[in-house]
Amino acid sequence: MKMIWKLLGTTAVVSALVTSSTAQAELYAHWPLDDGDGDIAVNAVEGGFDGFIFDWDVNGLSEEGTVWVNDPDRGTVLGLNGQSQWVEAGFIPIMDLENQHTWAFWSRVPPEQASPNNDIIIGNRWGEDGTDTSPREFIKFTTNRFEYHMNGGFGDDLAYADSNMPIGQWIHNSVVKQGDTLTYYRDGEFRNETTISGGQISDEPLTLGFGGDVGSEGGQAWRGSLSDVQLYTKALTPSEIAITMEGNLLDDNLYAHYPLNDGGDVEFAMGTGPGAVDGGALIDNIDAGLGPDGSVWVDDPERGTVLGLAGTFVDAGELPLMDLESDFTWNFWSNADAGQNQTSNSVIIGNRNDFNGNDSNEFIKFTNDRIEYHADGTSDSDLEWGPAGPEDIVIPNNDEWLHHVVVKDGDELRYYRNGEVRNEIQLGLGQQSDEELPFALGGQNAFDTPGRETSVVFLSDVRLYDNALTGAEVAELAGIELSACNPNTLGDIDGSGDVAFADFLILSQNFGQAATDHTTGDIDCSGDVAFADFLVLSQNFGQTVGGAESVPEPSTLGLFGISALFLGCLRRRRN
Repeated sequence: MKMIWKLLGTTAVVSALVTSSTAQAELYAHWPLDDGDGDIAVNAVEGGFDGFIFDWDVNGLSEEGTVWVNDPDRGTVLGLNGQSQWVEAGFIPIMDLENQHTWAFWSRVPPEQASPNNDIIIGNRWGEDGTDTSPREFIKFTTNRFEYHMNGGFGDDLAYADSNMPIGQWIHNSVVKQGDTLTYYRDGEFRNETTISGGQISDEPLTLGFGGDVGSEGGQAWRGSLSDVQLYTKALTPSEIAITMEGNLLDDNLYAHYPLNDGGDVEFAMGTGPGAVDGGALIDNIDAGLGPDGSVWVDDPERGTVLGLAGTFVDAGELPLMDLESDFTWNFWSNADAGQNQTSNSVIIGNRNDFNGNDSNEFIKFTNDRIEYHADGTSDSDLEWGPAGPEDIVIPNNDEWLHHVVVKDGDELRYYRNGEVRNEIQLGLGQQSDEELPFALGGQNAFDTPGRETSVVFLSDVRLYDNALTGAEVAELAGIELSACNPNTLGDIDGSGDVAFADFLILSQNFGQAATDHTTGDIDCSGDVAFADFLVLSQNFGQTVGGAESVPEPSTLGLFGISALFLGCLRRRRN
């Protein structure tokens, strides 16, 4: 069983990189280690190695003797006994003096393992046959240092500053390789760094194990608990490491993320991502809030600690430039307080002024009844929350948390509420200035006044992306579980047995939405109703499917006609 993937080694690593989503292209392996049963540790990256656990049910750290432990702090984790148990997890990409990598994971050394040692927490010590490689090369994270030995040499080990691991507590470890520099972070804080003198000589990828490797029966098997192992082929920044510590995967398209769960007597909302304010976004007045003591930090029964604003605002950085070609997504949760004027155009998130607090010729703001998209002083691109009944035009202030997503896909602007499309328009003009616009929460700074257009609102989990999320991704953020999909409809959406105009109507009515079932038009089972589904339908239009005799394929003129009709329907929906 050992190293059964030898022939797949480098190919599998490349496959994992290629088949993982674009948003997480730098993530090549992720083992949550919360499986709870069996001898397999599932790799959540599509195409990546699943880990095989040796002796998973023999003298593990759980009360039942397995490796699956119910931990009071982290839920289900992997508990290895330091004897014959270890996880065979594939291979590590070859490391030279130019490339990058990051290992990020949680570990706990039990109290009975008090002495620091060089046992393998993750990494390797021997080749795939259990003996030294030639030349001897290995990389391993231990309880007292990160050992980096290339070409038989010593001297490139990275100590942890205090030379050992704390005992009896969960800590988050990150080892970052940026070219020839190794840096160690503990619980998100910098601890030490060193310069390495050489890269890997062999062109064979090194093995990867948790708690040991092939030769660990003779020593260096580690006793302890592991959780949420994430491996990247990039050097993570401290703000990105903070994302992994929260249990989230690094998303290259996440421009800024403010969880808004800081709480306490703090005047900064901490964020992560390249667009987030370093050191936190300043809250203009932490005593102008909706908390019982006037604080902006509120303990909400549904969402935990949230931000409750009542006349103050948060300076949250700047927005990327938005022309008619660029993409972006705003995602957040809000709960409008009863004191909020429902006809107000106050800023929930976005901006109205420039960075100096003066009136701006261009601004983008999310309000109670629309997103106002003003480019070059014009206002012809506002997106209302309708076009449904009057109760749907404004955001209700009835003590209800709502999930909002605004997606800009080139020159199209689409609004989702609670995972469903509510309205969309086509933009006539993009941002004309080459200066970034401010980004604020709950209002904005204004010249010679305490604030402008402030909202009375609760906010939670604000995320900005510099790509256009799909309907399926929106549904996931909204917490909607999509139903099983049947990819064999071939365009017969209504199940009538043939691909006809009725199927076309269903697809056009749901175009752009997250698909809760294939009967909504998600023919290719991508999770949303998109142009790819229309292409499948058009190619099979007029045919009988499901095993019945096929009718002649449509003519080019027929395909042109349905395409024109489809585009016409979309234009009517936007207007």
